[in-house]
Amino acid sequence: MEEIIRILRVKTENDCYMRYDYESLKKIILPKGICCIEYETFRECKKLKTINFPEKLKSIKEEAFEECTSIKDICLPEGIEEIDKWAFKDCKNLINVSLPKTISRLGMGAFWGCKKLTNICLGPNIERIPDSLFYECISLKEIVIEGKINEVGEDAFWETEYRKSNEVIILNSILQLF
Repeated sequence: MEEIIRILRVKTENDCYMRYDYESLKKIILPKGICCIEYETFRECKKLKTINFPEKLKSIKEEAFEECTSIKDICLPEGIEEIDKWAFKDCKNLINVSLPKTISRLGMGAFWGCKKLTNICLGPNIERIPDSLFYECISLKEIVIEGKINEVGEDAFWETEYRKSNEVIILNSILQLF
């Protein structure tokens, strides 16, 4: 039988869900009022496969899902604004990520080591691709960028097909990597 954890306690809309350490956790159903998933909340929950993100979610903090190696798909709700550094680092089996257009900030190495990630769409509010964002995303073949990118951080595409070709296609222009 699949183990499901349903988090029921919510005090205010500003509550952040804090560290949860449960190695056999497979599914998370977060309450509707949660707007922030805090630092290391579900880090190293290696059997975690399914996350039901609440509609009011605004932020996923540093290392919140780092090394959750069983996650394959992530569909974030419209309204989320930021994914902090290393939030999904080393989610080695992550294949699909659906980012809503409301995201305006991605942290350094947010998808570092997501070796099976194949494609991603960065919405119109993202102006900066931070350092090491897709570091070691060796299966990444397609990046759609809807907005105007003003800066690409160091090693943003290290060990990806884009780094090998030394170019990233941004809409109708080409940005050379150094």
